[in-house]
Amino acid sequence: MLISVVMANYNGDKYIEYAIKSVLDQEESDFEFIIIDDASTDKSKEIIEKYYILDKDRIKFFSQSENSGQGMCLNLGISEAKGDIVCFLDSDDIWFKDKLKNVKKVFSISSNIAFHQHNLLVMRDTEITKKVSKKF
Repeated sequence: MLISVVMANYNGDKYIEYAIKSVLDQEESDFEFIIIDDASTDKSKEIIEKYYILDKDRIKFFSQSENSGQGMCLNLGISEAKGDIVCFLDSDDIWFKDKLKNVKKVFSISSNIAFHQHNLLVMRDTEITKKVSKKF
């Protein structure tokens, strides 16, 4: 069961390296990672390119020439996805190492599951706080 991870980015150079590493360091290794840079004007593109060069087998990198917005970038990522499951990651978020393993486990239990939500730890600047954000 292949998982497609889709990340749209615009001027996220402050956190994007943390986000990319959190995907590449997953315990579950059966995934593709689709990153779309939305014409960033900071150093985001260079950071993404560095990881793309190191892991071309799993990373697909698209660089927009004009800013198109997050929705368009996510739609592009979905259209390129080959996975049975699509997971979204914001470029300023960090996943726990077992995120994709847990997603695969949940979707393996039943075909009636449409989405999977998880808890988040809040990060301020470069420090992870003890605050837990529960969206549902």
